[in-house]
Amino acid sequence: DFVVLYSGNMGASHDIDSMLNAALLLKDRLDIQFLFIGDGEKRSDIEQFIDKHKSENISLFPFQPESMIKYTLPLADISLVSLDMGMEDLMVPSKTFYYLAAGSAIMAIANENSELSDLLDNNECGIRVNPGKPEHLATAILDLMSDSQKLLSMKANARTLAEDCYSRKICTNKFADY
Repeated sequence: DFVVLYSGNMGASHDIDSMLNAALLLKDRLDIQFLFIGDGEKRSDIEQFIDKHKSENISLFPFQPESMIKYTLPLADISLVSLDMGMEDLMVPSKTFYYLAAGSAIMAIANENSELSDLLDNNECGIRVNPGKPEHLATAILDLMSDSQKLLSMKANARTLAEDCYSRKICTNKFADY
């Protein structure tokens, strides 16, 4: 199966609704599985959505122990990250760097003017879609799934970026040089 992963906090500031509705739009594509791992305020929304729509293409698991991350994150072909409006210039969600390290292409639900968007564009390791547009998210997933060369390139670029710019050794040296 082609795995679309969201792992981590399922908080109020994350556009989980777009992810779920994209899964609903793709419900007939049983070769695409949406995997949610984590907990938070919106976990119950995911449970209710699965029950209501009898979604066979969505799986939900609780937070996994840290020792399992090295096994769960690499399951993804595409990893989802969401950045709430108003946060564009303040942060890049930390899960982004875990996804990069796992060598996953990233699908960001974020506004165009964000550091996250710049990171993806400048390093060709993912795609950005606007918040609240599940049809755009579904289309972007299908487009990337159908272009295996682009997907493989994005995954390789993600891993390279993690190694070259965000590894513990690189970051420690940068901090020490500061």
